[in-house]
Amino acid sequence: MPNRSRPYAKVVDLTFVLATVLFVLAFELLFFFATEDLAGPIYTVKVIVPVLLFVLAASRGVLFVPNNTLGTRYVVFTGLLLLCALLPTVINLGFGPGFIEWAKYLPRLIFITAVVAYLARSERAAWMIAKGLCVIASLATIQYCALFYHVIQRDLDVLYIFHDQVALGGARGLLGNINSMMYFPSFDMPIPRLTSYWLEPSTASAFMFAAFFLGRALYDAGYNKFWAICGWFAFAGGFACMSNAGYLAIGVALLLPTIVRLHIRLNWFKRVLFFLLGMPLIVLALHGRDYVAHNLSDNDVARAVTGVREAPANPGEFDAFGGRLEMITLVYELISKRPLGTGLFKNSDDIAAPSAPIKWLAMAGLGGFLIVVWRELMLLRSAVVSLRFHPAYRGLVQAWTAVAVQQLSYGEWANGLYLLLAGMVGCMPFWIQAHQRAAQAKAEISQNLMPADTGLSQFAAVG
Repeated sequence: MPNRSRPYAKVVDLTFVLATVLFVLAFELLFFFATEDLAGPIYTVKVIVPVLLFVLAASRGVLFVPNNTLGTRYVVFTGLLLLCALLPTVINLGFGPGFIEWAKYLPRLIFITAVVAYLARSERAAWMIAKGLCVIASLATIQYCALFYHVIQRDLDVLYIFHDQVALGGARGLLGNINSMMYFPSFDMPIPRLTSYWLEPSTASAFMFAAFFLGRALYDAGYNKFWAICGWFAFAGGFACMSNAGYLAIGVALLLPTIVRLHIRLNWFKRVLFFLLGMPLIVLALHGRDYVAHNLSDNDVARAVTGVREAPANPGEFDAFGGRLEMITLVYELISKRPLGTGLFKNSDDIAAPSAPIKWLAMAGLGGFLIVVWRELMLLRSAVVSLRFHPAYRGLVQAWTAVAVQQLSYGEWANGLYLLLAGMVGCMPFWIQAHQRAAQAKAEISQNLMPADTGLSQFAAVG
C-alpha cells in the first residue's frame, strides 16, 4: 500500500474527494437538470467524473480489494439490476435508442465501483467527503436564513431562469430556489422552505439530514467540534425544508439505534431520547397531513408544517399520501401487462412510481424489484452489525438510512448521494477488520496489553 504521507497520495485523495462531491451534486442541484440548455456539460460531468474516479482508484492499485465482500456484492447486485433493465429498455425503445438510454445509467455503476474500491483502502478520503457535504449543508442553512430575512423585510429580488420555470431569490439568484414558497391567508408574507439550489425541498431535506449525521460521525471519529456544529446547522436546515418525507427520514434514522438495541451499546437515556425524538416525527410524517386536513384545516401553522397548502373542501376525500397508493395500483396494472417492466427511460407516462422499489418494479419488472430489495436488505443487515463497533460508524449508517427512507417517497436508490453513502456503509466491515488487525498488532507489541485503540483517532490528525 502506498505511503499516505507522500504528496502524490494526498493529491490523489483530494482529487478523488472533489470529483466525488461534484458527481453527487450533479444529481442534487437544479442546474444539472436543465437538459435543454446545458445538455452537453451535464452529460459530460455525469460520464467523465465516474471514469476519472475509476482511473484514480485503479492508479492506487485498489481496484479489486480482497476481503471487501460486502462492497463487492453491492457493486455486483447493482450491475445485475442494470442488466435486468436492459431487455425491457431495448424492447420498448428499439435496440439503438434503447441501448443509448440504458447506457446513461452505466456511469452510476462505474461510480459505485470506484467509490467502493477507493474508500475501502482510504477511510481518510471518506471522512474528507463527509466534511465537504457538511460544509455544503451548512452554507445552505445560512443561505436560507438570509432568504428568510429578505422575505420578512419584503425586499426580495426574483430571478427567473430556465424559460421562467424556476424562480431564484435574491440578487442574481444567490438565495436559491423559491418555487416552493407557501402562501396562507393568515400570514402577511410567504413562508419560504429551504430548497437552496435543489429541485424541491424533499431531496434537500435528505441531503441536510444526512449531513447532520455525517457531522456527528466526524465528531465521534475524533475530528474537532466544528464538524458537530456544522451537523447541527444541517439539522436545522432539514426541518426548514418542511418536508414530510424529510420528517420520516430523520425519524427512522434517529429511531434506528433503539430498534437494533441488541446490537449496539446505548445507555437508557439515549434510548429514550432517540425514541422520543424519532417516533413523533414518524407519526407526523405518516399521519400529520391527514390529521390536519380533518381537524386543523383552518390552522395555517399546522398546514405549513405538514404541507397542506390548501384547506380541503371535503376532508373526507383528502388524499394524505398525494396519490401514491393510486400510483402503486397503476404500477401493478402495468406489470401485469409488461412483466419485464418499461425499461430505463425518462419522461415516460408509464413510470409514475411513488418510491424507489416501486420505481424499479416499473422499470425492471419483478426481477429488478427483487434484486434492489435484496441489495438493500443485505446492506442493512451488515450495517446493523457494524453499529456496535464505534459511534462514528453509527452516524454513517444513520446518514444512509435517512436518504434511503426519503427515497421511499421520492427517488430510486441510485442517485449520487445514495450510492456514495451506500458505498461508505459497504466499506465499513473492511474498515473494521483493518482497525482490529491494527489493534491486535499494537497489543502484541505492547507488553502490558492496554485497551486497544479503535484506530479512528488517526484520522483526527487531519481534522
